[in-house]
Order: sequence, then C-alpha cells, then structure tokens
Amino acid sequence: MVPLSDLFPSFDHCARFFSKCIQHKHLRVGMSLHSHLIKTALSFDLFLANRLIDMYSKCNSMENAQKAFDDSPIRNIHSWNTILASYSRAGSFSQARKVFDEMPHPNIVSYNTLISSFTHHGLYGESMNIFRQMQRDFDLLALDEITLVSIVGACACLGALELLRQVHGAAIVIGLEFNLIVCNAIVDAYGKCGDPDASYSIFSRMKERDVVTWTSMVVAYNQTSRLDDAFRVFSCMPVKNVHTWTALINALVKNKYSNEALDLFQQMLEEKNSPNAFTFVGVLSACADLALIAKGKEIHGLIIRRSSDLNFPNVYVCNALIDLYSKSGDMKSARMLFNLILEKDVVSWNSLITGFAQNGLGREALLAFQKMTEVGIRPNKVTFLGVLSACSHTGLSSEGLYILELMEKSYDIKPSLEHYAVMIDMFGRENKLSEALDLISRAPNGSKHVGIWGAVLGACRIHENLDLAIRAAETLFEMEPDNAGRYVMLSNVFAAASRWMDAHNVRKLMEERGFKKEVAYSCIEIRNIRHKFVARDNSHSQMGEIYELMFILLEHMNIFGYMALDDEMKFRSNFLVRGHHLFFVVVALVFSVLVLWAWENPFLTASQSVQAWYRNSYAGSTKSFVLPNTIRENAEKTYSNSSIKEKIVQDDANSEVTPTDSASSIVLERSKSNQNNFIVGWIFIIRGSGSTNSSVLPNTTKENSEKTYSNSSTKEGTVKDDANSEVKLTDSASTIAFNRSKSNQNTCSYGNGGWVLDNSRPLYSGFGCKRWLSAMWSCRLTQRTDFSYEKYRWVPKDCELPAFERSAFLKRMQDKTIAFIGDSLGRQQFQSLMCMVTGGEESPEVQDVGKEYGLVKAKGAIRPDGWAYRFPNTNTTILYYWSSSLSDLLPLNTSDPATDVAMHLDRPPAFLRKFLHLFDVLVLNTGHHWNRGKMRQNRWVMYTDGVRSELGNLKEIGIAKNFTVHSIVKWLDSQLPSHPQLKVFFRTISPRHFRNGEWNTGGSCDNTTPLSGGSRVEQNGSSDPVVENAVRGTQVKMLDITALSYLRDEAHKSNYTIKGASSGSDCLHWCLPGIPDTWNEILTAQI
Repeated sequence: MVPLSDLFPSFDHCARFFSKCIQHKHLRVGMSLHSHLIKTALSFDLFLANRLIDMYSKCNSMENAQKAFDDSPIRNIHSWNTILASYSRAGSFSQARKVFDEMPHPNIVSYNTLISSFTHHGLYGESMNIFRQMQRDFDLLALDEITLVSIVGACACLGALELLRQVHGAAIVIGLEFNLIVCNAIVDAYGKCGDPDASYSIFSRMKERDVVTWTSMVVAYNQTSRLDDAFRVFSCMPVKNVHTWTALINALVKNKYSNEALDLFQQMLEEKNSPNAFTFVGVLSACADLALIAKGKEIHGLIIRRSSDLNFPNVYVCNALIDLYSKSGDMKSARMLFNLILEKDVVSWNSLITGFAQNGLGREALLAFQKMTEVGIRPNKVTFLGVLSACSHTGLSSEGLYILELMEKSYDIKPSLEHYAVMIDMFGRENKLSEALDLISRAPNGSKHVGIWGAVLGACRIHENLDLAIRAAETLFEMEPDNAGRYVMLSNVFAAASRWMDAHNVRKLMEERGFKKEVAYSCIEIRNIRHKFVARDNSHSQMGEIYELMFILLEHMNIFGYMALDDEMKFRSNFLVRGHHLFFVVVALVFSVLVLWAWENPFLTASQSVQAWYRNSYAGSTKSFVLPNTIRENAEKTYSNSSIKEKIVQDDANSEVTPTDSASSIVLERSKSNQNNFIVGWIFIIRGSGSTNSSVLPNTTKENSEKTYSNSSTKEGTVKDDANSEVKLTDSASTIAFNRSKSNQNTCSYGNGGWVLDNSRPLYSGFGCKRWLSAMWSCRLTQRTDFSYEKYRWVPKDCELPAFERSAFLKRMQDKTIAFIGDSLGRQQFQSLMCMVTGGEESPEVQDVGKEYGLVKAKGAIRPDGWAYRFPNTNTTILYYWSSSLSDLLPLNTSDPATDVAMHLDRPPAFLRKFLHLFDVLVLNTGHHWNRGKMRQNRWVMYTDGVRSELGNLKEIGIAKNFTVHSIVKWLDSQLPSHPQLKVFFRTISPRHFRNGEWNTGGSCDNTTPLSGGSRVEQNGSSDPVVENAVRGTQVKMLDITALSYLRDEAHKSNYTIKGASSGSDCLHWCLPGIPDTWNEILTAQI
C-alpha cells in the first residue's frame, strides 16, 4: 500500500483530497487523511482544520466534526461558522443555537447561516429573533441579499406584513431594490401576505425578470383568488416552467374550478411540459371533486408511465389517488394504492380512513385507525373527524363516544366544534335527540355553532320532531338570517309531518325576505361524458325515458309493499322508501341504469314504450325486477318520436319542410348606398309562414310594393342589382323579396329549408373533443345546463344534405388539403370539422404539421396564427389561418411593437399567396372585425394601391370591407385556371343576436328556447348580398349559411363562461357542438 505521505506531499494535495471525500462521501478515506494530518503536523494549519470539520459534517459524522472542532488548536470566525453551518445543515438547531451563543464575535455570515437555516426548516419565530438580534449588533448597511431573502421568506410564512414592509424598505436603502433574487423573494412574500397589488408594483418596476419572477406573480394572485389576474400574467409569460403550470392548476382546484384545471393540464401536456408530483396531485384532486373516475384512471396511467421521473410510488401522489378512488367508491383500488406506499404519513392514513367513512365502511375505518396507532403514526384532528364520521354513517354510536373520549385523554387533542357536530349528527340519525342536546351543552360555544344546529334540524326532519325543529330553526335564523337553506329545511320538516300550510308559510316567508336557495344538482359520468341533473329541471334530452323508467321502478316497488308519499308529494322530487327520502339524485341513478342497460341489450322499438313493455311482461309479478334482454335503447338517442314537431313532406319537386306549429321564413331587407354600388347593410325580418312559396309576397308587401321605401331616398320602382336580379322596394314595415333568374333551378339551394329535431345529434361530444375545441366555446364545459340546441339538423328544401361520415370524408379527401382562412368564426368552423372527423370510438391518428406552414407560436404570443393537422392514413390536411380582414397586413415599423399596421385592401394575405398552390379546398370568411373598435384595437390603417386611405365612419368602413371582399374574390378567380384542383368557397356572414345593445352596453342573447323565431327559411337569394354579388360570375362558390343560422339565436355562447362570470354576453360565437357543424355539412356536400 502506498503511504499517504507519498500521496499528499503538500498542503494543496490535502485540500483537494478533502473535496473529493466530500463529493463522494468517503468517510473512511477522510479519517485516514485526518490521521495523516496529525502525523505530519498539518493539523495545525487553520485552513485544513476547518476543511476537516466541514468534511466530517458533510459525510454525516457530526460527532467527529465536533471532536475535530474541539481539538483544533487555533480557531477563527470561519471555524465557528463551519461548525455552526454543520449543525444547521444536520437539523440540530439546539446545538446550532448553543454554538452561536458561544461564538465570541459572530459576523454577518454567522447570522445569515442561522436565519436561513431556521427559515428553511420552518422555525420562523426563531429566525425573527435572530434577525432582531442582528439589527442590534450590525448597521443596516451590513445586510446582504442572503439575509434579506431569508428574513423575507420568514415574513411570508408568518404573514408579517408590517415587518415585510420594513425589510423591503431596508432593501431599498442598501441598494438591493432591483436585485433579481431579492425582488423575487419580496414579490412572493407580498403575495403570501395577501397583498398582490404590492407584488405587482414591484414586478412592474423590475428591470430584469426570470421565470421565478413571473411564477411568483402568478402565485401572488392565486393567494387571494384573483384568478383573472393570474391568468393575465400567465398568458404573458415568455417562458413557463412546471412550477408555473402547477401553481395555476392547484389554484384553480382550490377555488373549485376543477374543469378549468383539467383543461389547463391538457394544455400543459400539449405544450410538451412534463408535470411533476405536485401537478398530478392537483389534477387528481380536480378529478376527485368532479367524480371523473375515468379521467382519473387515465391520469393514473400517465403517472405509471412516468414513474421513474416521479419516484413513484410518491407518497403525495398516492395520497391523492387514494382520495380519488375513495370518492368514486372504489375502495379496493384505494387500499391497494395505500399498501404500495413505503413510508406512509398521517395524510395517507387519513385518506384511507376518510374513504372508508364516506363509503359506509365504519368497521374498516376503525380497524385502519387501530392499525395506524399500532405502527406509531400519531393521529391528528382530521383523523378523528374521519373516524367519527365513519361511526356516524354506520350507526356505531358507542364506538363514537369512545373515540371522542380517547381523542382528548390519550392524544391531548381537544375536540373542535366540527367533531361535536359529527357526534350530534350521529345521535340524530339514531333518534337520540336528548343525548344530542346534552352534547351541545358540553361543546364549547356549541349553542352558537351553525353546523351543530344544522345537524339537529336535519335529524328533526327525519324523525319528525316538530318542537325541537322549530327551536333549532329559530336558533339558525338568528345566526344565519340570510341562509335560504334553513328555511327550506324547516319547510321540509313540516311537509314530512303533513303540515302543508306551515310548510307553505315558511316558503312564503323565505320568498318575502328575498331569499333564494342555491340550486342543487347531481352528476354522473358515463363513458367520459358528464350528465348533470338539476332539481326541478327537465332539460335533459332523455328526461322522458328517465321518468318512464322511474315510474316502472315505483310500480314494482308497490308490488313489494314500498309506498310513495301521499298524492301531494308523489310527483315532487322525493319519495319515501322504508323511512328514507330519495331526492332528485334518483334521476341520475335511473339515467345510469337506462344507459348501462342500453349498452348490453338490443335496440328498443319505437312502437312499444318501456312502460307498456313492463305492464305486458311484469305486471302483477312478484319476482325480482330484471331488465329485459329483448329490448334496448341506444344510449346516445331517444327512442320516442313524440317530441319531433316538424315532418318532412315530399310530394313532388316543389315539396318543402312544413312545420306543424307556426314557423317563420327569413327574407332580407337591404338598402343601397348613394355613393357606390356596394351593399353596406343587411337587416333580418322574421315573417310568419303564410305562404308555401317564398316568391309570393305577403299581402302587406303586395299592397306597398309600389310605394317608396320609407327609410331611404330611393324613388318608387325597382333598383337593378345586376343582370339577373332586382330588388322590389317596399316600406319599412314590409318584406323585400328577391326575384332571381331561374338558371339555377336544377341545383340545390342549401340555404332554403328548415330545422328539424334529430336526437341522434350532436355529431360529436364536446367533452371528447377537448383536444381541438377551445374550452370557451364548448358549452358543456361552461355553466350552461341546457343542451337542446345540439339536437337540431338542417334539412334543405329541394334536396338531401348527405349525412357526414368520417371515414368516407377522409377517403374523399385523400391526399388533399382543406384550408380555412378568416376570423374567429372561421376558427370555429375549423374546430368543428376537426371534431367531426376525429369524433367517435376510434379516433384516427393525427399529426401536427403547423411548422410546414409557419404556424408556430411566436415568442410572447398567446397563440399561433393558425393550426394545421394531418391524418397520415389518408394524407388529409386540415388547417386554419387567422386573417380577420382577408387583407395583407404589414407593420409600418417592424422595430416598434406598438406601431400601426397597414392593411392593404387590394392585396390578399401573404399566407394565402404563399400556400395557395397547396390547397384543394379553400374556405374564406370576413365581416365582424370591420368596425371602429377593432380598427383601433388592431391599429389598422387602410391602404389601396400603396396609398393610405383615411376612412373613419361606419359607412366608409363598410365600403372598404366590400371592396376587400370583391378584391380577393377577383384575385382568386384569376388564379383558379392555374390551380384546376382548387375549389374556393366564400362563407356568408354569421349573424349576431344582440338585443338591447352590444356586448359592452348591456346587449344579451340569453334565450334558450330553440327556434323561438321560426324553423324555416324561404328565400331565393342570399342574406349576405355582399358575398353574393362578389362571387357572381366567378368560379368562387358561396357557402350560404346566414339565414339558416339566424334562426338559432339560442345556440350562442351567450353569457355562459368557464369561470362562471362574464364581462358581457357573447352573441356572436356559437356553442360547439352546434351551428358550425351544419356549415361543414353543407360545405362537404358542395365539395
């Protein structure tokens, strides 16, 4: 063996070898080196002595570190700081404080070491005490960034806002105001202290920001639930990391925006960000809150696939999974996951115990509690709350009393009012109301706790104790005078006792005081689709079948002696079954039976209802109720034809869709500008269907056809629009009909026809199409609860609109590219088509090919200028490019982000000019951005022939829009001979339905009644004369959707939002699935 003296002949070699020992944790080699130092007298060197102490501490040998310190013949401040840092790093805070107190002259490093260590390990009070001592011993200017960051962190965790402001002031005085590390800490601290405005004040003045800065600002807004501001900062972030995404996802879950949290998680994955354990904890909590067990299992699978990155089974992730499976009733999976955790903490045990309690497994919860104490895990308040709940839900009152006593005597945990409330609920369930009252007197301030008296009132309703119910209600009215739920509970108590007049009086009193009970609902998830059932709401598309099956079950219950409540309650939302009330949640359960039955059985014939089948087959039977094998209903369709109002009558070539109830037809009233030949306005008028021929004017129109048009200076007569059409002018109260040439009689006019109810709609699921569908337009993700707008199909008058079939469409479009270019309505049509093509059980493979078209998100942008996706099996590409004006947009000063933008009206967008040769189908649209507000917002300046045009008023903007439409159509028509494969469609304008003003002036479109203005369109011309005139005589085709869309004012996004609050009503964009699906059906029929 080579002697160490040969290996370490010099001081430098010893120092380097100490570093290697620390790096590789070679304690034995370090001890050998220590022996060598003693033999060679190098141990007297102060630097090597300090390195020796450091080596022992970092190799986790504090005993040897202390001995080396004690044996050191010479010590300096670095020696003291080394042993101080060693104890701090090892978590030996008492020893660290002892060393600190023994130091002859601690310096700034000594204070920083102790303050940062105490702060890092959660000893914020101790950290503050050391800081105050430091203030006494040192001048303010001696503070450095390490001191400030540590003490700022302590202030944040303690919520010490005033001290934080003092420390912030000190940072300004010593010149660290704009230090990035210090600023990041202060921004975060103000947020945690509940003052995000102070955080933003610092954030906005920072000269330099990194991802930590932005994330701290997002977290600051999250702390005070200012999610709109958090999203605003989040969307502006140049770079996001996993902590940023996780912070916002967990904030959404915390504030009960679980759907939005899942959408954000999906976006995170799409942008190639890898979630960490805390991200998964957040999204699993969201799934648990929404009872999305299928989605939760998908995420569980993702966790398993990434187990190496997450160090799975991670205790935090497993705890969240246990909570998810427990809330969904799958305690077998929950227990299996619990057993996977190697080092179970108190949260793990609490999750399991609470899961048993929620699922009525009281004995199992008690056994888990016993096992928890046996393995040495100390229970906390949450543990006992779960155990007591288990006893309450399973009628184990004696065990519950024992646990309550054990809690205080053995674990020194004083029961809170929540624990007493659970105990009182337990006594109430067993009709031990006197014991419940005794417990109220024992509970500290129990007589003033709403939860306790709420449990008493609930027990009185079950056991019909009117006197105690009135006492409990009066107490609750004093404590919560504005809580409508208490009035409802008292009313239900009276109703259960058949005191109908008293129940009515309580409800009347509630209404007189202006109180409204929050609407309750029940949800059920079937095949990844959530169905929501709201109390007293019959809007679900299969509600008729649900009630029919419910009545079957009730009839069968009667056979076995179960009785419904008396007639006054029979058709309300609750039924009495063996002394227990079943509320509207039964509706959700019956629906699940209906759908699950449908998947396992043949189709149900429309000629025989479920109720008729039951009466024929099982009436009078005493055997167990079993759903039949010979009858089935499609889970996505309703079987009955009784709700279909419109019938299609096809007697001859002139037949039309004739509704059985009153319907309306749409025609167009328009005026000409006195200065040019472009149409600048279009107004819809609904006319009652008094005639079956749209070319025949109603009587009022005939009488006034020779009169002057009252709203314009146009003289009596007709105004020639072009060679093939004329406009008959009438007064303002009349309708203008169009007499067109009959050259196109043999072609289908898809714009004429009617809407009919079709319960096979929608064409795809708004939930299943989240990848393509913007969440703001998926009304099944918003607060909207009615979905009847999805159930209507457009039927043209004189021809059939082929049903859309995904595989057939892709086969037709093999090796072809479909491009949508236009505004956000064009984006809706693009997203609709993507959903139509990918919807179904087996979605085709899709590739993102946006880079081929330059469609990538620019730095700092919220989204790219478009998207492009390819279906590799058929080499079909579908893309969208945002160009709301269909003109070429060029910034006037490329170096100035705030520069004006030149919009060249006579030049198509550069994207269209560059990629036109690649397209096989092109769909254009424009219209809604041609107004002064959008002009100012986008900083658009109009140019024609390279010369700036000063257009300001609405009429002139309308003229410019019309000029642009004609210009781009003319250009495309000139290009089509060079591209024979290309088919171009110009979609007509999508109507808006604002009433009582625009979105920012109180305008709304809150109608939810389908076809309230009629179901039919009867007209010979288009309702968008601008596009019609532009395409006439060219090879560009018109996709005429205006009139048919106008009838569907209930199908807009309206004021429904994901966040539950809106700055205005969106009466421009459509819910998806919805009207744009019909646009695409007409498009594919015309391709």
